[in-house]
Amino acid sequence: MASLREETGRVIARSIFDTEKSAILDFFGGMRGSVQVTFEEGSQAQWLYHPLAPRVDLWVL
Repeated sequence: MASLREETGRVIARSIFDTEKSAILDFFGGMRGSVQVTFEEGSQAQWLYHPLAPRVDLWVL
């Protein structure tokens, strides 16, 4: 599950998608402007980092 929030923290979109590279890239591919990503710690955090690294402007870990 992912949520898209504006600068104030208000949720403007939520999505549930398969844990597949193509689904994740599709979700982030439609975003405009500066993209900041926060992950919960876990086994998938490193796996998610690699396909998203070229698209993300700031990581909040």
